[in-house]
Amino acid sequence: MANLEFTGERMVPGRVDPDLELEHVSRYHFAARLAAERSVLDLASGAGYGSGILAAASARRVVGLDLALDATAYARREYRSGPAFLAADCLRLPFRRGSFDLVVAFEVLEHVSDPATLLREAARVVRSDGLVVLSTPERDAYSESRQGVPNPFHVHEFAAGELSDLLAETFESCRLFAQTRAEGAFFEPVGGSAQRRADLGEGRAERSAFLLALCGSAAVVERAAGHSYFHPGDLDSIHRRDARIQQLQEEVEERSRWGRRLTAEAEDGARRIRELQDELEERTRWARDLEGRVEQARSQTDHLDRELELLREQAAERSRWAEERKEWIERGARERDEWQARFQGLEDRLDSVARRTDEVESDARKTAGRLGDAQRSFAEALQRETRYVERRVAELGAKQDALAARVACDGERTVWQGESLELQRRELDEIAAALARWRPR
Repeated sequence: MANLEFTGERMVPGRVDPDLELEHVSRYHFAARLAAERSVLDLASGAGYGSGILAAASARRVVGLDLALDATAYARREYRSGPAFLAADCLRLPFRRGSFDLVVAFEVLEHVSDPATLLREAARVVRSDGLVVLSTPERDAYSESRQGVPNPFHVHEFAAGELSDLLAETFESCRLFAQTRAEGAFFEPVGGSAQRRADLGEGRAERSAFLLALCGSAAVVERAAGHSYFHPGDLDSIHRRDARIQQLQEEVEERSRWGRRLTAEAEDGARRIRELQDELEERTRWARDLEGRVEQARSQTDHLDRELELLREQAAERSRWAEERKEWIERGARERDEWQARFQGLEDRLDSVARRTDEVESDARKTAGRLGDAQRSFAEALQRETRYVERRVAELGAKQDALAARVACDGERTVWQGESLELQRRELDEIAAALARWRPR
């Protein structure tokens, strides 16, 4: 990426207001007084400009560290000689204890989720006779300067007392500085030297939106914090500010023209809004009417749904009835086929019986003819036999009468004759029975 865009999270030189740039750069010039011949760690180095200032102040070694890869890559391209840049987390510094003489942490404390851990890490990597220099917004004055609009990139903000208490948990000694801005005239003797003195007035520290702290051992802090520090803005920054003011004035004029156009458009929009409101009212009435019709249609739909459900139940019932009817028909068809098979068998048997009957009838007619002949022959034989029997009966009757007459004459032979008579009588009964059986009917 050739350029690093300004998003509001970090300052990018040349891409912000000159006053804002001076505000950030001046902190590093404050720390640069302490960097000569020292090993320096610049925490949250961002675009790398601060590490460059520290390296230009004759620091022995400067390491810039930032979590953002794009900012680290940008800093490496912009400052190819001098500082070294590393992408790492300020809450887990990749250095051994006592690796640096000076640790700088400007405008980073308010951005991290655990400020106490950052301070402990900074105290760990700085030497016992070294310094930690940090800055952070003063909550109340900073909020007032932004008219109460919170900074979306800040996780924590501290009042001066809260910051002092937090620093005291980690460091032996701390000294707070208030960062303010001032404009004025500077007078210096020509062709000679003189003690420089700045008379900025009283009460400015209480109105400062930013706090700067020196932290370390009591002796080291006392030596480093003996004087105030003034960093003047250069002429170029003033020219850039004037150009920025001119640019802003032009933007104001342009926005005024735009505002007038916007006012005209707003009037047209107001008329259009009234027209749309009238149209909306008309459509609202139409929508209410439509809503009533929809509700009526919904009611009809519910009724139709119930009827449809009833029809579905009836259809299901009829479907079950049709299935049962189908099974009954199929069963009837099978039974019909079985009965047809049976009827066919019976018809075959009837045909056979009919043929047999015809044969029997033919045989019967033939037998009847033979029986008629036999009956006639038997009747003739029976008549002959009857006549014979009748003659025989008459003869026996005559003999009986003769015997009866002889009984009276011959008493001695009565028993024998009685027996003989009994025998003859039985013989006559048998003949009579035979005649009765064989007599034609």
